[in-house]
Amino acid sequence: MKSNEIKRLITAIQCFSELDTKMQASMMLTLLEVANAEATGTPISVKDLESKVNILSGRSTRNVYYWEDGHQETRGGYQFVEVHIDPLDRRRHLISMTRKGRAFVEKAVSIFNSGDRKHD
Repeated sequence: MKSNEIKRLITAIQCFSELDTKMQASMMLTLLEVANAEATGTPISVKDLESKVNILSGRSTRNVYYWEDGHQETRGGYQFVEVHIDPLDRRRHLISMTRKGRAFVEKAVSIFNSGDRKHD
């Protein structure tokens, strides 16, 4: 483990902290799992996030709403994701990134890859 790699990770995580200083890791992971699913062309649902992020059903729903329109128990409302009904199974809610969400994740990844904050 190298100090410069750890510093790059810290710098990338600070992007999330700038949005909400009390943001929990599961909140960050939720957005990153949605972005990763989109990058691989794999649909992702709230139920999928439960297992990927290792959180309970209620928490995964709150995390998604945090990144969408916000939730009464958390801040949020960033409109980084959208929730859609799966046309093949109307009980399933699929999550996708918005343009704004993609730009945020791309910025964090770029900062991680370069190790600096000069991308603002």
